[in-house]
Amino acid sequence: MFEKNRKIDLIQNSSNIQYIKMRNQSDQDRYSTISQSTNENTLELPIQGQDDDSYTTEKANQKELDQDILKHDKKDKEPPKRVNIFAQKHRKNLMRFLQYSWENKKFLIFGNIGLVVTSACQISLPYLTGRMVDVISTDKSSEDLTWLALAFVTLGVFSAIFSFVRGYSFNILGEKVMLKLRSELFDKFVQKDVEFYDVNKSGELMSRITSDTAIVQSAASDSLSILLRNIIQFIGSFIILWIISYELTMILFIIVPPLIIGIAVFIRLFKKYSKLYQDKLALGNSFANEAFGNIRVVKSFAREQKESQNFYKYMQDAYVYGEKKSLLHGSFLGIVTLLGEGAILCVLWYGGKLVLEGKLTTGQLSSFILYTITLSTGLLAVGGISNQIITAVGVSEKLFEMMDVEISIKSGVKTKNSLEGNISFENVTFEYPTKKNVDVLKNVNFEVKQGQVVALVGSSGSGKSSTVSLIQRFYDVKQGLIKLDNIDIKQYNINWVREQIGYVSQEPTLFSGTLKENIVYGVNSYTQQDIDKALEMANAKQFVYDTTIFPDGLNTLVGERGVKLSGGQKQRIAIARALIKNPRILIFDEATSALDAESEYQVQKAIDNLMVHGQKTIIVIAHRLSTIKTADTIIVIQDGEVKEIGNHKQLLSIKDGFYTKLIQRQISGADELDLQ
Repeated sequence: MFEKNRKIDLIQNSSNIQYIKMRNQSDQDRYSTISQSTNENTLELPIQGQDDDSYTTEKANQKELDQDILKHDKKDKEPPKRVNIFAQKHRKNLMRFLQYSWENKKFLIFGNIGLVVTSACQISLPYLTGRMVDVISTDKSSEDLTWLALAFVTLGVFSAIFSFVRGYSFNILGEKVMLKLRSELFDKFVQKDVEFYDVNKSGELMSRITSDTAIVQSAASDSLSILLRNIIQFIGSFIILWIISYELTMILFIIVPPLIIGIAVFIRLFKKYSKLYQDKLALGNSFANEAFGNIRVVKSFAREQKESQNFYKYMQDAYVYGEKKSLLHGSFLGIVTLLGEGAILCVLWYGGKLVLEGKLTTGQLSSFILYTITLSTGLLAVGGISNQIITAVGVSEKLFEMMDVEISIKSGVKTKNSLEGNISFENVTFEYPTKKNVDVLKNVNFEVKQGQVVALVGSSGSGKSSTVSLIQRFYDVKQGLIKLDNIDIKQYNINWVREQIGYVSQEPTLFSGTLKENIVYGVNSYTQQDIDKALEMANAKQFVYDTTIFPDGLNTLVGERGVKLSGGQKQRIAIARALIKNPRILIFDEATSALDAESEYQVQKAIDNLMVHGQKTIIVIAHRLSTIKTADTIIVIQDGEVKEIGNHKQLLSIKDGFYTKLIQRQISGADELDLQ
């Protein structure tokens, strides 16, 4: 259950995806436990800071949503572009998703055999019907009628058997296509850079994996089989019509060209509206996902009705295009029906004359009428099924486009037996890929020695969380170098680097499952002693094994995103999850700022214990002065620049320094003991 729910959790909460970047991806079934911070808040300097530079997807969701709405509204007002369904791009997409069917060629072959046989049986029935009419109308022997009836029964049995073969084969094929496509999509999405999740909202990704893949699956199996069956019946019927009476068939030529032109126009328009419809649905799904994910906020502000109204607006936008699709589809059916009825009327009129003239038998006219109906029904079905395939081509275009997004963070190959934990930034300038030409770090230089405790201090948006994101290589620098143990971080295998780092954010995310499954999330092998040691170091062992709190101990289910745990409990489990990896570098990003006093004390105690041991390089972004003042080095970052570096005493000695102003600002509300 944990493995199944975890996949949903990863996509639904975009920040979760950053955990994955911290594990060796050679093990495709397990990913890491590290999450990007979603908040830069710390002790406030009396200097005006810029916007929060962490720019996580959670914080940008609403802004991106509004931008998407404006973007789509703008697109809607543009004149429709001519879309050639036979263009190379669309043919390529069609062949690409058909490849998923070909990978299960056994079912594809059996399905098509069943399709051909059932189509042949269906084509033969009107001919036999005509023969029976002639036998009855000409008073021929009942023996002929019996043989024709037996032929009917035989065709019916064959049709039933091979209909089962066709239906079973194509449905199993569809399920296999769905399994492969969804698994491949999830695998592709989960391995994308963090930048990918800065741009694409989790709700949209879920929509792509669920509803869009269902559309492609249907086209790759059922729709294509039905299309092929109708094409076979159309061609077969047309040949037999020509054999029965080429004169009557020539009349049909007057009807068929307008039908074909109508189908082509219909397909082009339907594809356009289908794509817009799916885009609007994706926006609505994203909005709903965000509302459900923040349901406590929604309820605390009593905004249920407002959220329902907003969601209705998104669905109303989709409905507008659904209405256009319905109008288009209805018009198409009406025109085709009119042309079909007209064709039958012409056949009856001219065919009746041929019967009266002795050029055609009554049975042949009956067969011709039935084949005409089969022909028009086939054309109608081709139009209807074609729109499903065209919709799938449009959907697959977006799916494959997202799947093919290149990973910009290229991994190196270098690894070491062990990382010492030395870190250096050399003239580092950095901008987020989604915020070009806005440098959030500018010419940053500092050095962290093995085993040191370093505190990053600065106002909100100053660049602290961006700094630790670069250490984990969620992004690459614009200029400069980041070195680990005096080697460019880009030379290292990216998964190996992330295995050496333990990260605890301000708002740790737990996955649906048990306490144990969350604690060991980042490791492939472990012992009970490893779990107990990590819990003890995280100051979490006492409450985990307290049967009055958790009767099931480590097997306690934590609920979606750890909802059954308090903030302090979640934070300490997150620390244990980081520690069980035995990382050489530990990063605490505002790990206590969102907790109540008691929870903060328990978590801070765990952090303090780790700082005292001195076995790991520790980087702390904190608001608690006692944590900052005991650090070996304090780095003051403001407006993306390093303003001051030193220990507590050294920085206090700088008159009118940034750190001095920080202390002065905090004196009135801080614990006296923290300021000694």
